[in-house]
Amino acid sequence: MKILVTGNSGSGKSTLGKYLSEKYNIPLYGLDKIVWKENWKTTSKEERVKLIREVTSKKNWIIDGVSKEALKEADIVYFLNLPHYKCILNIIKRFLKNGFKTRNDLPPNCPEYLGVLKAIKISFLYEKTTKDWIVDNLNGKKVIEITSFDYFVHD
Repeated sequence: MKILVTGNSGSGKSTLGKYLSEKYNIPLYGLDKIVWKENWKTTSKEERVKLIREVTSKKNWIIDGVSKEALKEADIVYFLNLPHYKCILNIIKRFLKNGFKTRNDLPPNCPEYLGVLKAIKISFLYEKTTKDWIVDNLNGKKVIEITSFDYFVHD
């Protein structure tokens, strides 16, 4: 099974990805560890595409993030379509919770306080362009649209 968990920054992609990985016993690959390198350095586009293709060529996977390659290869897409203001609030809550620490779903030395403004910027860019692109490319996919944070606590 190939599952993509996609949506805006702060929508809960990593949380849902972890839940689904445990529920279905399928490996989880977070795109944050592919997009970012240590100290919030960006991975080159060529390297990113290569790494994503390595993952999508596997028989089973769950990917959390936004990726053309993963969307193309996914059997099921969990589309986290939460209101923008809720995503921004979640980014701020994540910052308050983690502060100077690096989350487990990020490369080493990527403390939250340095990433919070990046996440907010990405969130606004997502709303302007990326969200429409995702919606336009969901045709032919099994899509589970999620509009609330309490989506994964029930079976």
